[in-house]
Amino acid sequence: MEHFFGQEWKDQGIYHLIKLFDRPLVMDRSLLAAALCFWSSATNTMNLRFGMMTPTVLDMAALFGLSPLGVEVNAALVAPEAEGSFKAAWPTVAKLAGSKAKNMLNYSSFYGNFGVEDSADDDSIAPLGEGGRLALGPFLLRHIYRTLHDVVTDGIKPKHSGPLWAFQFWLQAYFPELRGAVNIADTEPLANAFARAPKKHNASTFCYKFFYELTERTGSQFRVCLARPYPLFLTHDLSIIPDGET
Repeated sequence: MEHFFGQEWKDQGIYHLIKLFDRPLVMDRSLLAAALCFWSSATNTMNLRFGMMTPTVLDMAALFGLSPLGVEVNAALVAPEAEGSFKAAWPTVAKLAGSKAKNMLNYSSFYGNFGVEDSADDDSIAPLGEGGRLALGPFLLRHIYRTLHDVVTDGIKPKHSGPLWAFQFWLQAYFPELRGAVNIADTEPLANAFARAPKKHNASTFCYKFFYELTERTGSQFRVCLARPYPLFLTHDLSIIPDGET
């Protein structure tokens, strides 16, 4: 699929995230088990001796290359309305379909009713969507928060699914002492590099003791994601408010 859609994936900012799953992701159970002991579902933060830490939308950019901007990913159909969009058409569709409206939200029915037919004149494929970039950074961040809330309040159970892998990469970014060493290129997100790193076989007690005794972090350790040169917008000084022309 990369041969056909690789450039489009890059244009949409999802290329590196797709490539991340080229190799199996190895769960670091010791790291996750220890970190979850310090996660608060009330504040969505890790509460450590020096203060609170939490994943941010800029971390999603540095770790996975996902944009913090774009069309909101929202399953409640509250995306911006546009002529011909699904949201704009839904009130009419729901009225006509009546009690069967909810059945139209499954994938096959959704595609059958709102998909765009392929061109009969050439080999091009018409897109189902309108080509806008989605704000996948905030979407993944919300999913991480929800997953951690479920795990902390209900325990790690098979019924819980979610991006614990993303939380693991965040931990490896801010606490490199607990991961294997790896060379990180300036043209890739951090997670892609961490996925190549050899696993560091730490015991859960070692990881817990590390977090429990951690009393401070340096400024550079806090800026590990903000100081990344990829994606390119992270190289801008975000403390400066641009003028209207900029």
